[in-house]
Amino acid sequence: MMTDHSDRGTPPFTIEDIREVLILPATQSILTRFKEGLPTGTSVDDLDAEREAVRILEIQRQEKMHVGAFAQITTVTRECITTKILQRWPEQGPAPQS
Repeated sequence: MMTDHSDRGTPPFTIEDIREVLILPATQSILTRFKEGLPTGTSVDDLDAEREAVRILEIQRQEKMHVGAFAQITTVTRECITTKILQRWPEQGPAPQS
């Protein structure tokens, strides 16, 4: 992870290794619900990124976080960059201003 601020105690623009799952935005309730949904003994290597991304977004939406419209995953390899829409939510956006 790299950020442009020092909120986590690391100087800006320093690469920081995240050894587990990082969920943002998150509350303690979101983190607890995510962990409770995993089988006992699950490691980060066992996770399916696409399935868990949608599950995390569903939890965030239930907690009234402002996430949604669609879930997209982008994968970067030496050979190519691919992107895929994982889920769409058919909500309407804000009403147009007059």
